[in-house]
Amino acid sequence: MPPLEPFLGPRTEERQTRVRSLTLLPNLVGGVTFVAAGLLNPHGLELVMISAAAASFGGTSLLAWYPGLWARRPPVSAQAPPLGVPRSRAWLVAAAIALILFVGVLGPGIRFGAGH
Repeated sequence: MPPLEPFLGPRTEERQTRVRSLTLLPNLVGGVTFVAAGLLNPHGLELVMISAAAASFGGTSLLAWYPGLWARRPPVSAQAPPLGVPRSRAWLVAAAIALILFVGVLGPGIRFGAGH
């Protein structure tokens, strides 16, 4: 969590808001992506619930709640305005392409040969 500190800012309210947008939102989007890919699995919904949902939401739950606890702490030092992550159209397009490939290719599964 210390590397996240420069992105949070000095005020408690600001720290809570920023930590949610920097950690909780990506965690939720990642979990939904894994479940969406899992829904294309030919082995059924039960496997999605056991594997994709449990691993993506349960396995990464520390990333969902721990940053909020960290943000409640007082800032490590008085600092300049918090660092930001600029929005980039190129990165958004790259992410959309990666999402489509991930869900479309890995969701249904990859088969290696006729007997597998």
